Amino acid sequence: MTAAPDRFTVDLDRLEQVVDRMAAGASELESLLADLGARVRVLHASWDGAAAAAQLDAQHRWEAGFREMHAGLLRMRAAGGRAHQGYAAAVAANVAMWDQLV
Repeated sequence: MTAAPDRFTVDLDRLEQVVDRMAAGASELESLLADLGARVRVLHASWDGAAAAAQLDAQHRWEAGFREMHAGLLRMRAAGGRAHQGYAAAVAANVAMWDQLV
């Protein structure tokens, strides 16, 4: 087992980029889900029977998993945003303390 490092650093700009990319990814996923849903509705307008029912059931399960993944991405984005705010506040507090000493 390795010892914990004595210090760590956070690149606030990079963290912000990651949070922004998660937001963009979530938006892209929402668009993808809407587009796919529209295509499936068109498909099922002219398709029925056992195969259509099986596909629709599979589609609903896939959409549920997709929504779960999307929700997880939104939670990670929120956590990243909170981390960024916390680290930025810590930096500001440390700078303010050093400014008082100088």
